[in-house]
Amino acid sequence: MLNEIKLLTKVNICNSFGINEARFSKDKKKRRNVIIYGSAFLFLALIIMLYTAVLSAVLIMENASEAVPMFIFIIATAIIFIFSVFKSGRALFNMKTYEREIVLPVKPLAIVISRLLSMYIFNALLAAIIAVPGSIIYAVFTAPGLSFYITMILGIFLIPLLPMTIATALGAVVLAAASKMKHKNFAAIILSMIFTVLVIALSLSFSFSGNSIISNISEISSAIITQAENIYPPSVLFYNGVFGDAFAYAMFAVISVGIFAVFTAIVQWKFTAVCSALNTSASKKDYVMHELSKTSQLKALYIKEFRRYLASNIYVMNTSIGYVLMVILSVMILIFGAEKINGLFGIDRFIETAVPVVLAFMCAFSSTTASAISMEGKQWWIVKSMPVAAKKVFDSKILVNLSVAFPFYLISVIILSIALPMSLAGYAVLIILPLAYIFFISVLGITVNAKLPLLEWENDVMVVKQSGAMIVTMLIGFAAAALPMIFVFAFSGTVQTLSFAVIIAVIIITTAVLYRKNNRIVLKRIE
Repeated sequence: MLNEIKLLTKVNICNSFGINEARFSKDKKKRRNVIIYGSAFLFLALIIMLYTAVLSAVLIMENASEAVPMFIFIIATAIIFIFSVFKSGRALFNMKTYEREIVLPVKPLAIVISRLLSMYIFNALLAAIIAVPGSIIYAVFTAPGLSFYITMILGIFLIPLLPMTIATALGAVVLAAASKMKHKNFAAIILSMIFTVLVIALSLSFSFSGNSIISNISEISSAIITQAENIYPPSVLFYNGVFGDAFAYAMFAVISVGIFAVFTAIVQWKFTAVCSALNTSASKKDYVMHELSKTSQLKALYIKEFRRYLASNIYVMNTSIGYVLMVILSVMILIFGAEKINGLFGIDRFIETAVPVVLAFMCAFSSTTASAISMEGKQWWIVKSMPVAAKKVFDSKILVNLSVAFPFYLISVIILSIALPMSLAGYAVLIILPLAYIFFISVLGITVNAKLPLLEWENDVMVVKQSGAMIVTMLIGFAAAALPMIFVFAFSGTVQTLSFAVIIAVIIITTAVLYRKNNRIVLKRIE
């Protein structure tokens, strides 16, 4: 059975990362797309590594070096959990791929283990990306003993087990709860959204419960350790183990491996039944034939596109999380007040200046259009064969992104206008800057996805979370939003306002140029 597990795991990983296409495909465009995707993933990994290294160095320079292992543990756990919670359940209990695999001469247990192992390898890679740079910085500055290196290396393999197990179980629970409802996709979206909001609100409540970050820098080490213990108790076992408590580390290892093993056994035991239950659909018995009606091409395409969007809870959650964060941030500012938040950063009127840029930043990470073409999948030939101009096809996809973004944007702007005292120029920036980025990311997503389409996929996760178009769009959005954030710290007053005005003008012009370029694309050439 070991050979079966090895082969299935290899196939899963190759399919997820497009390795076979890069090695064996004769289609230069497909090979180019895989290379671009790989380059984007490496760039994102470098950003995460730089982030971890810099923050670890800051902690060490502020005499909080003992908090670095805990910081690495919490960041790795959080990122693995976030990456897993909305995709692992669906990826593990995917009935379509199971039906293709079960006819092969392999045991059901091999299928289950190979799927879990594929997810585990990806999460262990994430753990290594986060842990290695921080550990190197810590080792250079503090010269720890041999036990530190052993525990951190083992940690790369142990840290992913618990968050991956919890995330997969929660994802399965959400899918199970939704599968019992008539409109299961919509129910899954609502349940996932509620869960996300609760997690974010809980995390932010710990952040806002303390005093100024700057004024209490001498106590940051104990604060990190205490809050980590409150949020995630196993972190203390890992922390104590890194600093020489072999029994605590052994307990952490036993708990992590034990819970993962028990979860694997339960999944294997009820795998077929769970797959069937999670992939059932309710049928309507009250179908009534109505009079046929006609509408404009754009409206028909928009309705089709929006229904397809709502049909995938992974698609909705991955592309709306930035907008949800906008509203949560706005409510937090309204509840706690600008003065307390400014006190957290130790900078007067920081939030009043930074909040438009933060909103723009969140909008730049939320694009339905980066996956809109790829989500057509094998049905793309139908769109290409329709007597419809490319402009209307792309406009319908852009309108979906605007329909998702505008409600959250309006709620956030209204709340912030009430919560923050600003000048007339400040209110103008608050309104216009995020709006410009919403249009920009909507159009940019079409541009990138037309260049990097992924039309052959097994599940929505591959398109929404792992496609080259999505990663490239996010990276460009990140770069575009980073510039105004620099201006928040570099300038003030009139100079800062003028800088924002220039950025808005550049974003609007770039959006217009990309929009015109997109409308000249020949749909038949996208393949």
